[in-house]
This record gives sequence, structure tokens and C-alpha cells, in this order.
Amino acid sequence: MEKKGGERALSFAALPPASLLPLLLLPTFPRWPSYEDARLFLLGALAPLPALFWALALRKGRSPLPAPAARTGLAFWTAGILLSFSGPGLAAEKIVGTAYYLGLFSLFLAGSALGDEKGTRTILLFWALAGAVTAAVGILQALGWDPLGMAPPWEAGSLLGNRNAASEVCAVLSPALAGLFLFPGKSKTLRRAAALSLFLLLFYAGLTRTRAGAVALAAGLGAALFLPATQGKGKFRRASTLLLFGACLLWLGGRLLSPQPPARPGREKAQAGAPRSILPSTWKVRLLLWKSAGRMALARPLTGWGAGSFEREFPPWRSPEEIRISSLDHSFETRVNRAHSDPLQVFVETGALGLAGWLLLLFGSLAAGWKKARRSPLAAGLFGTCVGFAVNGLFRSPLYNAPAAAAAFTALGILAALPRPGGEKKGSSLLRIAAFLPFLLLLYPAWKSLEAFRAQCLLAEALGAKNRKSFLENVEAALAADPESPTALQLLSRDLLERGTPRERGRVPALLERALQVRPYDVVTLRSRAEILLDTAAAIAAEKPRLARETLQAAVRDLEKALALDPGNPSTLALLGRVREAAGDVPGAIRAWKEISGKFPKALLERSKDLEKQGKEEMSCLFLQAWLEDNPGRAEYWRSLARRWRKLGKNRRADYCQGRAHRVWAVQALKNGDLRLAATHIRLYDSRAEEGDPGPVLLKAILALLQKNPKKAAALAKTLPHPNPPLSPADLQDLQPWLPLLRKSPAWAPLLPRPNR
Repeated sequence: MEKKGGERALSFAALPPASLLPLLLLPTFPRWPSYEDARLFLLGALAPLPALFWALALRKGRSPLPAPAARTGLAFWTAGILLSFSGPGLAAEKIVGTAYYLGLFSLFLAGSALGDEKGTRTILLFWALAGAVTAAVGILQALGWDPLGMAPPWEAGSLLGNRNAASEVCAVLSPALAGLFLFPGKSKTLRRAAALSLFLLLFYAGLTRTRAGAVALAAGLGAALFLPATQGKGKFRRASTLLLFGACLLWLGGRLLSPQPPARPGREKAQAGAPRSILPSTWKVRLLLWKSAGRMALARPLTGWGAGSFEREFPPWRSPEEIRISSLDHSFETRVNRAHSDPLQVFVETGALGLAGWLLLLFGSLAAGWKKARRSPLAAGLFGTCVGFAVNGLFRSPLYNAPAAAAAFTALGILAALPRPGGEKKGSSLLRIAAFLPFLLLLYPAWKSLEAFRAQCLLAEALGAKNRKSFLENVEAALAADPESPTALQLLSRDLLERGTPRERGRVPALLERALQVRPYDVVTLRSRAEILLDTAAAIAAEKPRLARETLQAAVRDLEKALALDPGNPSTLALLGRVREAAGDVPGAIRAWKEISGKFPKALLERSKDLEKQGKEEMSCLFLQAWLEDNPGRAEYWRSLARRWRKLGKNRRADYCQGRAHRVWAVQALKNGDLRLAATHIRLYDSRAEEGDPGPVLLKAILALLQKNPKKAAALAKTLPHPNPPLSPADLQDLQPWLPLLRKSPAWAPLLPRPNR
């Protein structure tokens, strides 16, 4: 039964927010910093509209209710979201997350209100247009011509930001368009539009190179093409089989033509995953993420951590092994904003009640739409859309990809709508209307979403500002619109710290404190606050030394917390070294700089030079000596260090360094076969060596063996410092060429470490 008059007007009024077109085309403005955030805020802002249209249609008794299981799931999930407000975290984040969730619920209700045949075809027409535009832009990007300047060819994220989000949209739209193409309707134009969009989406899905997207696409297309039991079964089955075969060819063609990203340092290690791992690194990371997210969910199983709070609350639960593997392919530590599993993330954010609601809503809608899908290819396509969405949600999080989720929830609403009994319903139930009035409360979270969205736009304008005045005006305006924006707080504090006047710099501690209240586990904010504390301690060290020490201790705590979240970060380690230098903890500072040496071998040497320029001669010498202990073969540095120690009156240290220089020269002389010169340097080394150093005895024994005097070498073995444990590898690090010669001596063989096999 077709809709007439006012009801048809309501249908077309509700279609734009229920379609993908505005959600896909809106993020084309390059100055927006986060395309994902823009879509989330937009969906939250549009959320009240479909709910309002559904309530108006319900009041006239002309729209069917969703299936009972789906209604129960909707109620449970809403209750779980509201209950999650009692958990930790900021209200602003939860308001935005709640607006997003309830916006999806409104699209579900809009789908149930508009889900007759004509309304469904109109919705699918919007999807065909949006899918064609998205796929065309993505294909052009992959071919090397990016009309928007948004992504490199190997990313090919189209209007969706990245290829993973694009693959999720392809897996959701393709089954619905396949059902529209096979639907025996009268409009050839509509079927041609569906065929063109489907052709582009399937080819683009291959270009994205995502395994989870391919599995979801196969599941969705399989349900859409082989579920209907229509009349003319043989002809329909042949068409379905040919379409599936063509879909496979298109996907394979896109996969073969997909550009590969350039090799980056660590890619080989990343592909290997963990040691002895039989899984690729992506699956290994997912397993570790799921384990960590499961522990996080079980910590608050009833109330959850709050809608939209996963990214902020997850860092303390991350596994060090997951951080290590996921960072191998990057020069920075990755951030995790999704659990890569929809049921798990719903459980984390909204608790057991929300998870039960999500499962009831999904499976209740699919169960209600099963008979429709068996009768109609159009309904089967929507059923395939929901199947692809659910399968993709096992390995990724399409629920938090606004375009994919908007399409899926609209399709779920259409499937869940109870069939009309044949005539219009008489009267209206005030109780039934009141049950859906809470969705009108979305006006408040939608307004908050628009405020946060406005702050994002102002920050984007600030990042593109040509002068500091314009930058500060936009950042201050963003803070006024969203006082808890961590990005605005970080940008403003960083600018005031680096370019502000002393009076402006006085605002920085309070700004950083606010930023840490918003994101207590943000590494950049912790590091910025530690830098402020270091500068403050330097300013008050002369007048208030005790307060300066306490300030430096607070900076050390911040940096240690940052290192726990991001192990091995060079910037954090360098700042920790500087803080410990200021606190007088030179050994601790050297340890921090030594950790950096894994990535930057000359970090200690460069820091020694910086300290020398600052007039900190003794500390500079200590850093240089620590570097030389790891690089002992640099005789010129040993000699230079000996002279510097001598100037400082540290004669014992000077003798030690001069002796190490003579050791290097003695080893070089032995390698060159100049035994006389070697003997001279060994004698000078022996005269300056510290008590207990076995180096001179070892060199003398090697010299004796080279001079064919094994008796003298054997006698020297007895002169080693007492007691005589086996010599360590550190004692022999530059004597490897002569170890086989020493092992032939019965007196020396027991003292040497066993050779590696």
C-alpha cells in the first residue's frame, strides 16, 4: 500500500538525513582536521529529524512499529547508554557519543517509518548516487589523480578518510544495490543507476585491499543474491550467479591494479609479528586488542565506560606487546580509537545492558526481515547489507563509521518494520507516542555536537592561519565553543610556551592541567607539562631550591607516566634526561639518554657537546665517557677526554681515559703486526689501568703468544686479579681476533667464555 498526501511528504522530508549523500559529501572541505569527527558530529546534529518525522507519522497511525525484539533491543541499548553516564570520564565526550548512538537509533526508526516499497527504492537511489560518487573519487585517487588532494594513491580513502572506512561502506552498499538491480521493477533508469554504482563499488572494494572488507562483502552479496525464493527461479538464479561471478572479477581486477604503499622501515618486522607467531601482525594486534578490551569491559561490566569514551579510557589497558607490534611499521606509537569489534566496543562503552540491546536489535531485525527477504530481491539486498555490516563488525568497527552505520541502521529499520495488516490503523496511542518522546531529547546532545563541531572547524582555521594573531583568535574561539577540547588546549599551551610573553606563559600550567583532566593519558600533554615544570624549576632554583627539587620530581613523575604509555619515545626520554640533569641525577640522566641510543647511536655524544657549550664541563665529560664505554674503539675521543679531565683536576679519571686510548692503539698495532709499537702502548696502558683491570694482562699474553713465547703467556694467566673467574665478553670485546690463539693455551682456555656455536 503506497503512502499518500502528508505521509508521502513526511517520507521525502526524512530521506536526506536517512541517506548517505550528505554524510559522504560533507567532509570534502580540506580544511577540516578530522573527516571522521565531522561525520560523527553531523550525524548527531541530524539525529532529531527522523525521530520527529516518525513520531508525527505514528501519531496519525500510518507507520508500523519495529518488531518486538528490535524494540526491546532499542530500549535496552538506550538504557545502557544512559546508565553509562554514571561511569568515569567527561560529560562532553559522553554527550557527543550519546548523540551519535541515538542518531543511529533515529535512522532506524526513520527506516521503519519509510520502509514501504516506494520509500525503500527512493532511499536506495540516494545510496546509489552516494556510492557512485564515493567509488569514482576513490578510483581516481588510486590511479594517481586525486581531485580533492586528500590521500596518496595507495590509501585511496575517497571521501571517507582512509581505505578501511571505504571498504566498510562498499560492503554495506553493494548488497543493497545488487538487490535493487535484480528487483523486477519497471524503472530501467533506477536499475541502470544501481548497476553503475555497483560496478564502481565492487572495483573500488578491490582497490582498498582489506581482508575484513572482502569477507563482509562476500557474506553480504551471498545473502542478497541467493536468499530470495522468487518465481521464475531458474532465470533469477542464473542472473544471481552471473552477477556474483562478475562481482568476483571486478573485485579481483581492483585488487590486482591496487597500488602498493612504499616500503617503510620496520615493515618486514611488522609483517613477521611477534616472535614465533603464526599469525600476521594485523591479526596478532587484533587478538591483543580484544584481550585488553575484554579486561577493560570486565572492569565495569554493568555500567560501561561511557558512550564515546573508548579512545580516552583505553590507553592504560593496552598491552605492551600490542604497542610494540603495532609501532614496528611506524616511527611513532600508534593510537587506538576502536576495539576492532563492534560487540566488544559496545560492551566496553555501554555495559552488558547495551550489548544485549545491540544483539537484540540486530538479530531481531534480521529475524523480522527474513520472510521479506525470501519474497523480494529488494528486501534481500537490505538483508545482505545488514549481514555484511554484522560480519564486518566482527573484525573491525563499522558501527563507528558514520556512513556505513547510517546505511545499516536504516536497512535494519526497514527490515524490522512489522507488515501492515492491509488497512490503516485507527486512532493513536498516547502511551505509544510517549514511549518515543525521549528521542526528542536528542535536541540537547545535537546542540552539543554542533558546538563541538564548530570548535573543530575553528581549530582547522587556526591551523591554516597565516599569522599568530589569527591563530590565537581561532583557538580561543574554539575553547569558548568547547571548553574541554584537548586539541585546542594543547595548541594554545604549546603556542604560549614557545612564543608567548612571560605573562602569557603563566597561563600554560592551568591549560595543561585542564588538558590532562580531559585526557589524563595523553603523552603530548604530559610531556608539555613536564617541560613547563622544568622551566619553572630553573627559574626558582636560586631562591627556592627545595621547591625547585619538588617541581623536578613532579616533572619526572609525568615523564615516567608518559613512558609507561609510550615506551621508548625519544622525545620523552630526552626530556627525562634533561630533567634528571637539572635534578643532579647524572646516572639517571645517562640511563635515559642511553635508551635513546638504540634509535640514535650518537645521542649521548651530541648531548655531551651541548653540555660543553652550556659550560657544564664535568657533566659533559661524564656523558662523553658513558658514550665511549659503548664505543670503546675511538682513541682520539679517549685522549681528548683525558685532557679535559686533567683540566678539571680529575687526574685519576684522566689516567683511566689515557690508558683506554693506549689500549686502542695497542690493539691497532697488533692488527698491523707492529709488535714493538704494541709493546710500548701495552706498557703505557698498564701504567694507567685501574686496579683489577684484566686488559693489560690479556694484551701481554697475546703479545707473548705472537712472539712464540707460550711459557710467558701461561705465567701471565696466573697474574690475573684474584679470584680468577672466566673473563666476561666486555673484557674481550676488542680482542676477538686472538681468542682462538688464547684458547690453544692450556692456562688460558679455562678462563675464556665458551665460543658460540
